[in-house]
Amino acid sequence: MKNQKISTKKEKQPTDIMSLAHAGTKEAVAKLEKLVISERDQDKKEFLKTALEECRQIYFEPKNKKEEEEFILLKIINQKEVRWLREQMKVQGLQEEVRFAKAEMKVQERILKEVSKKEKEMAEIACFAGHDILVWQEDRLAEAEKNLSDIKTWIETAEKMIKTPRYQNLPYDFMESVHFDNEGLEDLFESGNFNHDDGDSCCLAE
Repeated sequence: MKNQKISTKKEKQPTDIMSLAHAGTKEAVAKLEKLVISERDQDKKEFLKTALEECRQIYFEPKNKKEEEEFILLKIINQKEVRWLREQMKVQGLQEEVRFAKAEMKVQERILKEVSKKEKEMAEIACFAGHDILVWQEDRLAEAEKNLSDIKTWIETAEKMIKTPRYQNLPYDFMESVHFDNEGLEDLFESGNFNHDDGDSCCLAE
């Protein structure tokens, strides 16, 4: 008789996983998180991730009016964080533009010193134009840096207003999957991406 490999670790079945998902407790979330990390089979890992997402949705669902208010605030914080990242990239880009403009100005100032009297007038015009571009880029950078600072201040202030313990250590990407009823509908109408039917109802375009 051939030796058979005996597993000493009982593998959790799909029904066990879904029981954890539907439990929606702190303990169930923790167990599923560990299972996701330890699982090596990609298909099983995806199944566990889906179960974990469902469990988190139940666990973090608001239970009273105060939690509903904080939950909305968490969604706005998430949106502000996305905006902060975009603004940070904008600042970095403008910092490069300012560096380039300063480098160009140094060359233009050097040219102004070395050109003949006949060419000086055009060199001065080019120098003034380069200076205007530099000032414009510096102003744009200052505005972007101010926006970045304002967003950061808003986020830090809003985070202090979150008092529900289970909301204070929310997974960083959780709110990205949360969508409120009619969220984004105003933007859809402003873009004109809808069809009217008989003037009484509205059907969103596919």
